[in-house]
Amino acid sequence: QYNWERLNIHYHYTPNINNSVGFVFSDYEEVSQKLYAAQWNHLIYRENKKKSQANLYSKLQLGTLRLDDKDEDFYHFDLHLNYDWETRKHFCALSIGTTYDGPGESFSQHQSARIGIAPYLAGYGQLHTWLMLQVEYHPDETLSDNRLLWTPMLRLFKGDLLVELGANSNQKLLINSIIRF
Repeated sequence: QYNWERLNIHYHYTPNINNSVGFVFSDYEEVSQKLYAAQWNHLIYRENKKKSQANLYSKLQLGTLRLDDKDEDFYHFDLHLNYDWETRKHFCALSIGTTYDGPGESFSQHQSARIGIAPYLAGYGQLHTWLMLQVEYHPDETLSDNRLLWTPMLRLFKGDLLVELGANSNQKLLINSIIRF
């Protein structure tokens, strides 16, 4: 993932249908910080219907945040709840989370929502296209331009490859890619 905030690389392994564990590296270039963390994703709830699916996940990160210019490490804790619902034509997702980077009282909140529509229905193995709009709210962000962000994006996926491209309201590029193997 590459966006206004960071370059993020997440590699994970899924030992069973309800859990995945992995490693996260993030480079926050503008503030000279690097994150090294373990991440656990847990499927709390899934509802499969004939024409839709809904999921509720928790995501927990534990690690260290390194301040490059001060050569200091801080504890990092991040907890998110993510909900999504989709049909072959419509998509919506909500995410709420909190992050702690210590020592001290360094908590921050994050919320985001996404809606999407598929302009056509593709068959199995074909290229799938989605038009999406993401809204992010970061109330603790010091730069006012980054507190509320709107990002229209194009999502493409085929087989094991997903790519998202967009540009947000503060004129920053968003690139997300997921490769499953």
